[in-house]
Amino acid sequence: MEPSGITFIYSNVDFEEADLPFKLSETMTLRAATTAEVEQLNEHLVETYGSQSKWIVPFDQELVDVEENGSKKTVYSQSEKGRWWVIAFNGYNPQIIELQRVATLISPKLHFGSTFTFNEPNQQGKRNVTMYGGHSQIELLVEESRKKYVNVRTDELHKLKKYYRLITNEQSKYEHVRFVLDLYSSSAKLRIHSGLLTLSLFSIIESLIAHKPRLTETLDSITHQIKHKVNLLSKRFDHSLKYKDYFGEIGNQKLWSKLYGLRSDIAHGQTYEFSGANELLKSLENTNTFLDEVAKELIKLSIEEHELVSDLREC
Repeated sequence: MEPSGITFIYSNVDFEEADLPFKLSETMTLRAATTAEVEQLNEHLVETYGSQSKWIVPFDQELVDVEENGSKKTVYSQSEKGRWWVIAFNGYNPQIIELQRVATLISPKLHFGSTFTFNEPNQQGKRNVTMYGGHSQIELLVEESRKKYVNVRTDELHKLKKYYRLITNEQSKYEHVRFVLDLYSSSAKLRIHSGLLTLSLFSIIESLIAHKPRLTETLDSITHQIKHKVNLLSKRFDHSLKYKDYFGEIGNQKLWSKLYGLRSDIAHGQTYEFSGANELLKSLENTNTFLDEVAKELIKLSIEEHELVSDLREC
């Protein structure tokens, strides 16, 4: 008899009621968690994390702006509906691990948390619990629960389904993309203001569209390749890059020169500041948010137009 399970989504998101339940594959369905499932999760969080679990804001509350005694403040208020969501699946949970990687490609990213497994199909029978991602998940859940929730559009769910289907049905074709996607999903665990995240995102971008420089060609450097290839491929991105929102008025080539200068400083342990020549980069958080968008869009394009990106990588 085949097992089954549910995996909780720890991102503070909402879905259109008309979209759910949403069938992601023959064995996985996105749906709202039942009251009993939420109670089981809460029991698990208290048993596992103790007093730390008290820092979690229930997903049936939301941030609202109120006025009190002539001043405005933001408070948590009871929402009209809860926002606990699960991926219900039949079969073994490695498929959930693969789906989690792909779920970092949609907007907003979906982060998965605790997984409950059952020894019978359709979430029946003896129950066990797995802490997907380890103890760091409590930090993720606390952080997400304190954000304003974000709506996930219907078209993003269809992209999630499509990307998962493509890379799992044609594993040999997408072998390199799967490798890069694993790096990208792992990078999501790093702090947004981390220099290690900067280096990780650069390595992902380079791995997708740059080849090892040919020493006889001065215009074949990694920096030169990235400058021109990102500019070319960005015209085909699912979501266009809004350079001005991140860096103001700056040319593409100048921007990438600045970005690679920062990368070099981080990689070689040099002191770097966001003033003077680097002032336009604003901050490491701003830079990493931009690089994350570039990396994500390149991975998506590598799935959608695999041959194009693969061929360009060798040019």
